[in-house]
Amino acid sequence: MLRWVAFPIWAILLLRHFNLWSTATALGAAALTAEWHLGSLTVPVAGVLVFLVTIVATFVISAGVRFLLREEIYPRVSPTRVLPYAVSTIIHYTLLLAGFLIGLAALGIDLTKITIVAGALGVGIGFGLQSLVNNFVSGLVILSERRINVGDAVQVGEVGGVVQQLGIRACTVRTWEGAEVIVPNAMLVSEKVTNWTLSDRLRRVDVAIRVAYGTPPEKVTEILLAIARSHDSVMTAPAPLVFFLGVGAGDNALRFELRAWTENFDRWVLTQSELTVSAHGALRDAAIDLPFTQHDVRLRRE
Repeated sequence: MLRWVAFPIWAILLLRHFNLWSTATALGAAALTAEWHLGSLTVPVAGVLVFLVTIVATFVISAGVRFLLREEIYPRVSPTRVLPYAVSTIIHYTLLLAGFLIGLAALGIDLTKITIVAGALGVGIGFGLQSLVNNFVSGLVILSERRINVGDAVQVGEVGGVVQQLGIRACTVRTWEGAEVIVPNAMLVSEKVTNWTLSDRLRRVDVAIRVAYGTPPEKVTEILLAIARSHDSVMTAPAPLVFFLGVGAGDNALRFELRAWTENFDRWVLTQSELTVSAHGALRDAAIDLPFTQHDVRLRRE
């Protein structure tokens, strides 16, 4: 800001020192009153400058308003984590639209003609740009409903990952493998979306265990519960549970499943791996055999 203010002051003082100020002002006034003629269209130079200044000022005002909201308003009202993003986005695009219309009016363009042109373009939009309009309206719905937030872990069809950005046309999802996928907003509205972290970041961890025939189910249940309760990432409420799912068909095994909850959503895969390793080690130490697939083959002599 100091540089932008200092340069005009330096230029004015320099022109006054060499007695060129009056000449410079006369040339500037003549340039501002000049007009460009493009066929039947007349474009004033002053209008073009006012239009550019209006657009730049609109961006500056929008940035200032969003900064004020982010630093002063949102921390005081303690909104939900997605409300600031939605409000700031809507304010940004509203100010840009208002600044663009004001700039056109300063340029000398009749806004009623723009209304007529917009009405004519509506037919073309209905046929050729309906996908773009659909995504635009879907983006407004997503921002207003707040069912999908920045930072949420979602699954949209075959795409699963963390929402990095919510745009007015599409959102950016960073997959678990590290790729960034652009997902149109219409998919988030019309298709089924799994949001793992909408209300909280809890995640259930399931560990499947198979043991050999003849193993007491009570002993296996006790060992698995002890492993889950001793793990730092496993929550005590809801408490971990062990289910005896019966006899496995064709694999000669008794099937169990350990279900535990963790608050560390980002580490649930690691928690599942650690519980699995600990379970196999504890069962081996307790002399409980882990089954392997067996097939009985009978040979008949004819």
